[in-house]
Amino acid sequence: MNFKDFFNYFLLREDSIEDIELKGDWESSKQYGWNKADTGILKSPKGLERIKTKWKLDQPVDVYLVKDKNARKFVELGKVPFDFIRDKMGLDILPDSDHITIIYTQNTGAEKIPATPWTLAHRFGHALARVNGMGRSNDQYNSIVEAVNRLFQTVADEVYGTDISERGYYKPEVSQANSKIRRELGHALGTFKSARDRRLRADFEFVNEIIAQYIITGKVKLNREFPRVLPLRYAWGQPSGKWRKQLSEEDKADLDNYISNMEKELEYHIDDALNASIGDIFVM
Repeated sequence: MNFKDFFNYFLLREDSIEDIELKGDWESSKQYGWNKADTGILKSPKGLERIKTKWKLDQPVDVYLVKDKNARKFVELGKVPFDFIRDKMGLDILPDSDHITIIYTQNTGAEKIPATPWTLAHRFGHALARVNGMGRSNDQYNSIVEAVNRLFQTVADEVYGTDISERGYYKPEVSQANSKIRRELGHALGTFKSARDRRLRADFEFVNEIIAQYIITGKVKLNREFPRVLPLRYAWGQPSGKWRKQLSEEDKADLDNYISNMEKELEYHIDDALNASIGDIFVM
């Protein structure tokens, strides 16, 4: 990162979370979808302040963390209207129409990861994909998904000589095989911890991880050093799968340029999705 980037991202950019509040009964011994690690983080003023200072966006955000028996019923809904949180959820929250409002009702993801700034950013990525509980109804989120699909297809073809576009009629066995390839492409391309540790739960989580990366760092950064083999299976501890092609220096330069362009495109689509969300309320 050069001085200009440092200045823009760390000195000019203020905290994007304008307000972060606990709602409900955080003194209750009942968890209501939050575990002890979450409670330890979120009941601490330092924990809340860390979340506030880690999110770096141009868009103002208000975050509400709700621990409530009724609120827990409403999980991963995405975008909802104001009367829903007032009439159905019974919450005394008055959203700011100039801000993005995010309401977290629990933290019960499959991986049981504590409610860190990154975890909450990742879960907001899921929320952007939904409207009233329906998946991928958000046009801007769909643009992010489409860009990632093109990225995966290009790298699969140019680096590993394999086609994952699935043209033609639907084949369940092909889809399952390509999902494994896409997951490993996510591990190869991602520079965030879940990719480095090869712990992406599924290939689609790559999208939500790059959204989290953008929220926390202000940019999307992709890897350019691809593994010799995409490990689709192991035998006696040795990986087997799709092998990396021999690339000329010209091909490597073209690929590097393509990935740089994709980083910029993904940043554009994520920022567009966030801009389109100003004034919206998300329940996650």
